[in-house]
Amino acid sequence: MKINAVLRCKEPEIKPRAYEVSDVITLSDAEFRSVLKEPLKDREYLKGRTGQDACVLLLSKTGNDGILVDTQGYDYPRYSAFIPNARQIVENFVQSETETVEVKSSRNEPKLEM
Repeated sequence: MKINAVLRCKEPEIKPRAYEVSDVITLSDAEFRSVLKEPLKDREYLKGRTGQDACVLLLSKTGNDGILVDTQGYDYPRYSAFIPNARQIVENFVQSETETVEVKSSRNEPKLEM
């Protein structure tokens, strides 16, 4: 079995932090590989993005994994994390949000009397 991950050496504590994903951007496979290979390169699609704890999730067109990016106002991934199975995470979130909206909508429908 193989798992894609970034391991850190001698971390005193492993404490995940929640980040708000403001946008999901699907890149060509070549561009996604380019971000993995050259993460400090300026990217036009990251330009002008600001906001504390507001991140962008980059996905490749055909892959399952993603890169979570916090630009801190820069045009490159100033902070980044590799996210295994990111596509599935996004799909599960979208499905969950859709179901929540459907449930809320059905509660607000007027009752019809005959």
